[in-house]
Amino acid sequence: MKAILTSLQFVLLLFSLGFAQVIKVPQDMGAIQDALNAASAGDSVMVLPGTYYENLIWPNIQGITLLSEAGPDSTIIDGSSAANVILINTGVDTTTKIRGFSIKNGYTASFGAGIYCSNNSSPIIENNYIFENTSDSLGGG
Repeated sequence: MKAILTSLQFVLLLFSLGFAQVIKVPQDMGAIQDALNAASAGDSVMVLPGTYYENLIWPNIQGITLLSEAGPDSTIIDGSSAANVILINTGVDTTTKIRGFSIKNGYTASFGAGIYCSNNSSPIIENNYIFENTSDSLGGG
């Protein structure tokens, strides 16, 4: 019985992995926010080189990977000094990842102008440049 259960779990895992997709910006979606909103758990949002003027609000979905195709020297998310560049307040865990961007020109009167994580959010944030962000209180970066 245990072998059958283990085999069933393996098949279900393969089935769920088979439906993970890569959403490319700007090819598949014109904006990073649109791609994040369309993503499901396990999906990746791949951003091609360029400057994207956006203030992202992370959707309430675990396990989305947001990554750049060419790294932080070529892929910039610019907040236009309008709000946090990336706001994550949905309690996502370490299955959520942000990798390979320059994150700049965020502004907030409170906390975390570049990236702000709250409500026990704990994404993996790696290989990014976070600079030129401004906060009137704490946490410009």
